Amino acid sequence: MAFQPLARVAQGTFLPLITRRPVAVCMFMVAIAVLGVVSFSKLRTDLLPEISYPTLTVRTTYRGAAPEDVEDRVSERIQEALSTLPHIVRTTSLSRAETSDVVLDFEWGTSMTFAVQDVRDRLDSVVLPRDAERPLILRYDPNLDPILRIGITLPEGRKFAGDKERELIHLRWLAEKRIKRELETIPGIAAVQVRGGLQEEIRIRVDPFKMAAQNLDPALLGPRLAQENLNASGGLIREGSSEYLVRTLNEFRNVEEIENLAVVRRGDAVIRIKDIGSVTRTHAEREVVTRIGDHEAVEIAVFREAGANIVQLVDAVRTRVFGTAEQQAWASKQAAPWPTTWPGSCTTTRASTCSPTSRTSSATRSTTCATRPSSAGR
Repeated sequence: MAFQPLARVAQGTFLPLITRRPVAVCMFMVAIAVLGVVSFSKLRTDLLPEISYPTLTVRTTYRGAAPEDVEDRVSERIQEALSTLPHIVRTTSLSRAETSDVVLDFEWGTSMTFAVQDVRDRLDSVVLPRDAERPLILRYDPNLDPILRIGITLPEGRKFAGDKERELIHLRWLAEKRIKRELETIPGIAAVQVRGGLQEEIRIRVDPFKMAAQNLDPALLGPRLAQENLNASGGLIREGSSEYLVRTLNEFRNVEEIENLAVVRRGDAVIRIKDIGSVTRTHAEREVVTRIGDHEAVEIAVFREAGANIVQLVDAVRTRVFGTAEQQAWASKQAAPWPTTWPGSCTTTRASTCSPTSRTSSATRSTTCATRPSSAGR
């Protein structure tokens, strides 16, 4: 009996099939190509692969302590207790005023779930100062970083006349009330954070001598403001098959209403806030300063949902912020001169200008749309 090579036998059975059924073979190849194209179009695009960094950070807050005290009474104790953990490679500590950070580097491949549990067990045996808060265990995940940062600043020649604070307050209001709300409606966006600029606030300054003359307790002002500045639900009203929601609108709408708030009534006399102090419209204390070149700006950080396609998400965000080419052309035609003054009091007049401008900041272009609100906000 003669034995033929396996390759020759396969060739003898496969080649006749191709020649006898060319249509079936072509359809099979086309089906494979279509499945490949569809699968490729549905692949996710990520900036970084899904990996678990073998790094933990133990952060402890020690109020009112200097860096030397933080290092001696917090950082060294935590570092000594955690330096003997299994699979640990290196420990480093960073002591700042009121804050201690101990960074733990583990071997690659270490199960971080069990590592976190080991760190938590060791921290339970560390004796810390009474004023120190409970240590926090932090893990770094690059997928939690923002996928896009947008900077907003006013173009040259369109600044508020001699008032830089109003400019930054207006940019912050624009980012929070207009751009942030628009971006949060895009599918795949998990969160939008606004940083920089100035947050407007209403500040009440009371005169201690006037308060003492009226025999008033300063702690009375807080509850009175909270009671008056409140929108409450009033229940439902049913009329046939219809239901009406009843609400009590009682929030302050301008500074004058706060000044005329009655604090206490004594006989026929009413003591108001304007009688014992002053109410001014100003900005909150700054914690972050954002700059684009030499100018202060407002930053918008965009975070994605888990599994969202970064490329498609960024394209959707840019389209929503900058608009299409037709929308930009229309906005350029509708642009009006920038207002030179912005009254501090609330007004019901609404005026808006929108013009596309170019700038350079982390390879991102921005369109500055400025809208003066009907109420400057509180």
